[in-house]
Amino acid sequence: MNPLRKNHTLRRILIFLQPDLIILLIFTTLLSALGFIYGHHLHLVEGSVFYALGSFLAIELIYLLYRAPKFLKGHPGERKIVWLNSLAIARDWVPFVVLIGVYETLRDYTALIRPDSIDHILYRIDQAIFGIEPSVWIQRFAHPFLTDYLAIFYTLYLALPLTFLLWTSLKDRRDDFRELSMSITIVLYVGFILYCIFPAGPPRHFAPLLSQFDPAQLPSLGFFHWSQRQMDSMTSVPTRSSFPSLHCALSCLALLYSIRFGNLWSRHPRALVWVYLVPVVSLWTATVYLRHHWIPDIVAGILLAICTYFLSPCIRRKFKEYQKDN
Repeated sequence: MNPLRKNHTLRRILIFLQPDLIILLIFTTLLSALGFIYGHHLHLVEGSVFYALGSFLAIELIYLLYRAPKFLKGHPGERKIVWLNSLAIARDWVPFVVLIGVYETLRDYTALIRPDSIDHILYRIDQAIFGIEPSVWIQRFAHPFLTDYLAIFYTLYLALPLTFLLWTSLKDRRDDFRELSMSITIVLYVGFILYCIFPAGPPRHFAPLLSQFDPAQLPSLGFFHWSQRQMDSMTSVPTRSSFPSLHCALSCLALLYSIRFGNLWSRHPRALVWVYLVPVVSLWTATVYLRHHWIPDIVAGILLAICTYFLSPCIRRKFKEYQKDN
């Protein structure tokens, strides 16, 4: 094959895929290869995959309901518009659905590279900085209402950036959507790679701390204990998936994009920041109060989000330049 023709074909493929899908394919291929080498595989037929697929179908349904009045009235060309826009929505959302599906099913991968945990190192860092483990210090404020309040926000870690995906999709801001989707992809996959290199469990599973927790089990009106059981049942590696805190990373990413994409609310662009600030701060507090993360987990998650937030626009800009040149 002519090398020039081959390179031209490659450029067309890259331009068709766009950065969000390219990065998703690269990370997924690398992790699949890692699993193959170590004799593990992706558990693709899992409830989380169907949950992600259901979310995508719900978005399509919302769009169809939104367009239904014009479609039913037989507006000229409406059928073609609905079909093309439905395909565009699928192109935007399917990479994100695949990302969540793959990420949630990476069961035993965190033990592939390094089977031993670094919990004791994180514990010593907390002790050196604060003189006391923060999850032990904060238990003096334990109250059933506070526990459930923070537990609710802790479960919203993925919903916070997801709302931006919804808004950018409904506003037809496709480039913004794909940038945010790419940012979420980078955060999740880089975070997972760090899980493999630095496996760590939460303070609530660290044996030397168990005797210091008073109460041994946080008081709850019911939601915390229920949500905790659900979270533990979704992963077989609760003692190797704490560093960095992806709860903090994804929520921080949402907060940063609320500043940049504040004009999604055109009348009050800065109001979006305040809407996200309370849930994000509550979630960060929950990571310590609920004994889910060490302080280095939180710092690493926030730094990962900040780096990704500045990296993604650069990738988007460079790819735009690449498109113009080709």
